[in-house]
Amino acid sequence: MASNMPTPRSREFGSILRNAAQAKGYSTRQLGTLIRRNGSHVSRYFQGLLIPSEAETGAICVHLGIEGEALEALLQIRLEAADPNWVTGVNRQLAVLSEYEAAASQIFTAQAQRIPGLLQARTYAETLMRATGDTEDEIKAGADFRVGRREKVLASKVEATFVIGEYALRYPECDDTAWTEQLRFLIEVAQLPQITIQIVPMAALYTPLRDGGFVLIEGAEPGADVVYLEQYASSSTLTAKQYIRGYKEAAEQLRRDAMSPDDSVRLIGELIEEVEKRDDK
Repeated sequence: MASNMPTPRSREFGSILRNAAQAKGYSTRQLGTLIRRNGSHVSRYFQGLLIPSEAETGAICVHLGIEGEALEALLQIRLEAADPNWVTGVNRQLAVLSEYEAAASQIFTAQAQRIPGLLQARTYAETLMRATGDTEDEIKAGADFRVGRREKVLASKVEATFVIGEYALRYPECDDTAWTEQLRFLIEVAQLPQITIQIVPMAALYTPLRDGGFVLIEGAEPGADVVYLEQYASSSTLTAKQYIRGYKEAAEQLRRDAMSPDDSVRLIGELIEEVEKRDDK
Protein backbone atom coordinates (compact mmCIF):
# COMPACT_ATOMS: atom_id res chain seq x y z
CA MET A 1 0.00 0.00 0.00
CA ALA A 2 1.47 3.35 -1.03
CA SER A 3 1.38 6.57 0.98
CA ASN A 4 2.11 10.06 -0.37
CA MET A 5 3.12 11.19 3.07
CA PRO A 6 3.58 9.19 6.27
CA THR A 7 0.70 9.08 8.74
CA PRO A 8 1.15 8.65 12.51
CA ARG A 9 0.42 4.92 12.21
CA SER A 10 2.64 4.37 9.16
CA ARG A 11 5.43 6.12 11.06
CA GLU A 12 4.93 3.75 13.98
CA PHE A 13 4.84 0.76 11.61
CA GLY A 14 8.12 1.82 9.99
CA SER A 15 9.75 2.55 13.33
CA ILE A 16 8.96 -0.96 14.61
CA LEU A 17 10.46 -2.56 11.49
CA ARG A 18 13.55 -0.35 11.61
CA ASN A 19 14.22 -1.08 15.29
CA ALA A 20 13.77 -4.82 14.72
CA ALA A 21 16.14 -4.73 11.73
CA GLN A 22 18.76 -2.86 13.76
CA ALA A 23 18.44 -5.41 16.56
CA LYS A 24 19.14 -8.16 14.00
CA GLY A 25 22.02 -6.20 12.49
CA TYR A 26 20.36 -5.90 9.07
CA SER A 27 20.95 -2.89 6.81
CA THR A 28 18.19 -1.85 4.42
CA ARG A 29 20.13 -3.49 1.61
CA GLN A 30 20.53 -6.78 3.50
CA LEU A 31 16.87 -6.95 4.47
CA GLY A 32 15.93 -6.02 0.92
CA THR A 33 17.94 -8.94 -0.44
CA LEU A 34 16.06 -11.32 1.85
CA ILE A 35 12.63 -10.13 0.66
CA ARG A 36 13.72 -9.48 -2.96
CA ARG A 37 13.44 -5.70 -2.71
CA ASN A 38 16.11 -3.04 -3.13
CA GLY A 39 17.44 -1.09 -0.16
CA SER A 40 15.64 2.09 -1.22
CA HIS A 41 12.32 0.28 -1.12
CA VAL A 42 12.99 -1.03 2.38
CA SER A 43 14.06 2.45 3.48
CA ARG A 44 10.64 3.75 2.44
CA TYR A 45 9.05 1.04 4.59
CA PHE A 46 11.12 2.24 7.55
CA GLN A 47 10.07 5.86 6.95
CA GLY A 48 6.39 4.99 6.73
CA LEU A 49 6.23 6.19 3.13
CA LEU A 50 5.25 2.74 1.86
CA ILE A 51 3.33 -0.03 3.60
CA PRO A 52 3.99 -3.59 2.38
CA SER A 53 1.19 -6.01 1.64
CA GLU A 54 0.04 -8.31 4.43
CA ALA A 55 1.91 -11.21 2.83
CA GLU A 56 5.13 -9.23 2.51
CA THR A 57 4.76 -7.91 6.05
CA GLY A 58 4.57 -11.53 7.21
CA ALA A 59 7.73 -12.41 5.26
CA ILE A 60 9.60 -9.43 6.72
CA CYS A 61 8.54 -10.39 10.24
CA VAL A 62 9.85 -13.94 9.75
CA HIS A 63 13.31 -12.55 8.97
CA LEU A 64 13.14 -10.01 11.82
CA GLY A 65 11.84 -12.47 14.41
CA ILE A 66 8.58 -10.58 15.02
CA GLU A 67 5.98 -13.14 16.07
CA GLY A 68 3.09 -13.88 18.41
CA GLU A 69 1.42 -10.86 20.02
CA ALA A 70 4.01 -8.52 18.55
CA LEU A 71 3.13 -9.70 15.05
CA GLU A 72 -0.61 -9.33 15.71
CA ALA A 73 -0.07 -5.78 17.00
CA LEU A 74 2.03 -4.87 13.96
CA LEU A 75 -0.60 -6.22 11.55
CA GLN A 76 -3.24 -4.11 13.33
CA ILE A 77 -1.06 -1.02 12.93
CA ARG A 78 -0.72 -1.86 9.25
CA LEU A 79 -4.50 -1.90 8.85
CA GLU A 80 -4.76 1.55 10.43
CA ALA A 81 -1.78 3.05 8.58
CA ALA A 82 -3.89 5.05 6.13
CA ASP A 83 -5.66 7.02 8.91
CA PRO A 84 -4.28 10.62 8.86
CA ASN A 85 -5.28 11.21 12.49
CA TRP A 86 -4.67 9.07 15.54
CA VAL A 87 -5.75 9.04 19.19
CA THR A 88 -4.01 6.83 21.76
CA GLY A 89 -2.05 6.82 25.03
CA VAL A 90 0.47 9.61 25.63
CA ASN A 91 3.65 7.54 26.00
CA ARG A 92 3.08 5.66 22.76
CA GLN A 93 2.33 8.88 20.91
CA LEU A 94 5.50 10.54 22.21
CA ALA A 95 7.60 7.86 20.56
CA VAL A 96 5.94 8.60 17.22
CA LEU A 97 6.17 12.36 17.84
CA SER A 98 9.93 11.91 18.18
CA GLU A 99 9.94 10.37 14.69
CA TYR A 100 8.26 13.46 13.26
CA GLU A 101 10.63 15.78 15.12
CA ALA A 102 13.61 13.99 13.61
CA ALA A 103 12.35 14.85 10.11
CA ALA A 104 11.17 18.39 10.90
CA SER A 105 12.19 21.67 9.31
CA GLN A 106 10.44 23.75 12.01
CA ILE A 107 8.81 22.99 15.36
CA PHE A 108 6.32 25.30 17.09
CA THR A 109 5.19 24.45 20.63
CA ALA A 110 2.53 26.30 22.62
CA GLN A 111 1.90 25.47 26.28
CA ALA A 112 -0.19 27.57 28.66
CA GLN A 113 0.33 26.14 32.13
CA ARG A 114 3.42 23.94 32.01
CA ILE A 115 6.95 24.03 30.64
CA PRO A 116 6.93 22.19 27.27
CA GLY A 117 8.43 18.70 27.33
CA LEU A 118 11.39 19.58 25.10
CA LEU A 119 12.37 22.38 27.52
CA GLN A 120 11.95 20.47 30.78
CA ALA A 121 15.05 20.16 32.93
CA ARG A 122 15.46 16.63 34.26
CA THR A 123 14.55 17.42 37.89
CA TYR A 124 11.41 19.29 36.82
CA ALA A 125 10.33 16.39 34.58
CA GLU A 126 10.94 13.86 37.36
CA THR A 127 8.89 15.96 39.78
CA LEU A 128 5.91 16.00 37.42
CA MET A 129 6.07 12.25 36.83
CA ARG A 130 6.40 11.53 40.55
CA ALA A 131 3.35 13.70 41.26
CA THR A 132 1.26 11.64 38.83
CA GLY A 133 2.15 8.42 40.68
CA ASP A 134 4.79 6.94 38.37
CA THR A 135 7.18 4.40 39.88
CA GLU A 136 10.85 5.26 40.22
CA ASP A 137 11.68 2.97 37.30
CA GLU A 138 9.03 4.69 35.17
CA ILE A 139 10.35 8.09 36.23
CA LYS A 140 13.91 7.24 35.25
CA ALA A 141 12.83 5.81 31.89
CA GLY A 142 10.57 8.79 31.22
CA ALA A 143 13.25 11.32 32.11
CA ASP A 144 15.83 9.48 29.98
CA PHE A 145 13.42 9.57 27.04
CA ARG A 146 12.72 13.30 27.45
CA VAL A 147 16.42 14.17 27.67
CA GLY A 148 17.24 11.99 24.68
CA ARG A 149 14.40 13.48 22.66
CA ARG A 150 15.58 17.02 23.44
CA GLU A 151 19.20 16.24 22.59
CA LYS A 152 18.16 14.85 19.20
CA VAL A 153 16.17 17.99 18.40
CA LEU A 154 18.94 20.34 19.52
CA ALA A 155 21.58 18.37 17.63
CA SER A 156 19.48 18.53 14.45
CA LYS A 157 19.65 22.36 14.49
CA VAL A 158 15.97 22.49 13.53
CA GLU A 159 14.35 25.88 14.17
CA ALA A 160 12.11 25.58 17.23
CA THR A 161 9.82 28.19 18.75
CA PHE A 162 8.27 27.76 22.21
CA VAL A 163 5.38 29.98 23.32
CA ILE A 164 4.73 29.60 27.04
CA GLY A 165 1.99 31.16 29.15
CA GLU A 166 3.21 33.40 31.96
CA TYR A 167 1.01 31.33 34.27
CA ALA A 168 3.43 28.42 33.85
CA LEU A 169 6.25 30.62 35.13
CA ARG A 170 4.32 32.22 37.99
CA TYR A 171 2.87 28.99 39.42
CA PRO A 172 5.55 26.27 39.35
CA GLU A 173 4.82 22.61 40.05
CA CYS A 174 7.98 21.92 42.03
CA ASP A 175 10.05 23.32 44.91
CA ASP A 176 12.20 26.43 44.61
CA THR A 177 15.46 24.53 44.02
CA ALA A 178 14.08 22.56 41.10
CA TRP A 179 12.27 25.61 39.79
CA THR A 180 15.36 27.81 39.79
CA GLU A 181 17.20 25.06 37.92
CA GLN A 182 14.35 24.93 35.39
CA LEU A 183 14.29 28.69 34.83
CA ARG A 184 18.06 28.82 34.37
CA PHE A 185 17.78 26.01 31.85
CA LEU A 186 15.24 28.02 29.86
CA ILE A 187 17.66 30.94 29.65
CA GLU A 188 20.49 28.61 28.65
CA VAL A 189 18.49 27.02 25.83
CA ALA A 190 17.21 30.40 24.66
CA GLN A 191 20.80 31.40 23.81
CA LEU A 192 20.94 28.76 21.06
CA PRO A 193 20.54 30.43 17.63
CA GLN A 194 17.84 28.02 16.43
CA ILE A 195 15.70 28.28 19.59
CA THR A 196 13.13 31.01 20.29
CA ILE A 197 11.27 31.31 23.60
CA GLN A 198 8.36 33.75 23.94
CA ILE A 199 6.07 34.35 26.90
CA VAL A 200 2.38 35.21 26.60
CA PRO A 201 1.52 37.65 29.44
CA MET A 202 -1.26 36.73 31.84
CA ALA A 203 -2.80 40.15 31.11
CA ALA A 204 -3.28 39.28 27.43
CA LEU A 205 -6.88 39.21 26.24
CA TYR A 206 -8.06 36.36 24.02
CA THR A 207 -5.27 34.26 22.60
CA PRO A 208 -5.35 30.75 21.07
CA LEU A 209 -3.30 29.61 24.08
CA ARG A 210 -6.49 29.83 26.17
CA ASP A 211 -7.91 26.96 24.11
CA GLY A 212 -5.06 24.57 24.92
CA GLY A 213 -1.49 23.78 23.98
CA PHE A 214 -0.26 22.09 20.84
CA VAL A 215 2.86 21.14 18.92
CA LEU A 216 3.00 22.02 15.21
CA ILE A 217 5.73 20.21 13.31
CA GLU A 218 6.43 21.32 9.75
CA GLY A 219 8.11 18.61 7.73
CA ALA A 220 11.07 19.11 5.44
CA GLU A 221 8.88 18.09 2.48
CA PRO A 222 5.58 19.74 1.43
CA GLY A 223 2.56 18.12 3.04
CA ALA A 224 4.55 16.37 5.77
CA ASP A 225 3.17 18.54 8.59
CA VAL A 226 1.64 17.24 11.81
CA VAL A 227 -0.09 18.62 14.92
CA TYR A 228 0.26 16.88 18.28
CA LEU A 229 -2.30 17.46 21.06
CA GLU A 230 -1.79 16.06 24.54
CA GLN A 231 -4.60 15.50 27.03
CA TYR A 232 -4.64 14.07 30.55
CA ALA A 233 -4.49 10.35 29.68
CA SER A 234 -4.41 10.34 25.89
CA SER A 235 -3.15 12.34 22.95
CA SER A 236 -3.98 12.99 19.31
CA THR A 237 -1.83 13.30 16.22
CA LEU A 238 -3.42 15.18 13.31
CA THR A 239 -2.16 15.28 9.74
CA ALA A 240 -5.32 16.24 7.80
CA LYS A 241 -4.73 19.51 5.89
CA GLN A 242 -7.80 21.32 7.23
CA TYR A 243 -6.54 20.91 10.81
CA ILE A 244 -2.96 21.85 9.98
CA ARG A 245 -4.05 25.10 8.35
CA GLY A 246 -5.95 26.24 11.45
CA TYR A 247 -3.05 25.51 13.78
CA LYS A 248 -0.62 27.37 11.54
CA GLU A 249 -2.86 30.42 11.81
CA ALA A 250 -2.98 30.00 15.59
CA ALA A 251 0.83 29.79 15.73
CA GLU A 252 1.17 33.05 13.82
CA GLN A 253 -1.26 34.79 16.16
CA LEU A 254 0.60 33.50 19.21
CA ARG A 255 3.89 34.85 17.88
CA ARG A 256 2.19 38.27 17.72
CA ASP A 257 0.48 37.94 21.12
CA ALA A 258 3.65 36.92 22.97
CA MET A 259 6.43 39.10 24.33
CA SER A 260 9.58 39.45 22.24
CA PRO A 261 12.29 36.81 22.80
CA ASP A 262 14.52 39.37 24.57
CA ASP A 263 11.72 40.57 26.86
CA SER A 264 10.77 36.96 27.57
CA VAL A 265 14.30 36.01 28.65
CA ARG A 266 14.42 39.18 30.74
CA LEU A 267 11.20 38.17 32.53
CA ILE A 268 12.58 34.70 33.25
CA GLY A 269 15.69 36.32 34.76
CA GLU A 270 13.53 38.53 36.98
CA LEU A 271 11.61 35.49 38.20
CA ILE A 272 14.86 33.76 39.14
CA GLU A 273 15.79 36.81 41.24
CA GLU A 274 12.37 36.73 42.93
CA VAL A 275 12.78 33.07 43.88
CA GLU A 276 16.32 33.64 45.21
CA LYS A 277 15.24 36.64 47.28
CA ARG A 278 12.37 34.63 48.72
CA ASP A 279 14.75 31.83 49.70
CA ASP A 280 17.12 34.29 51.39
CA LYS A 281 14.46 35.46 53.82
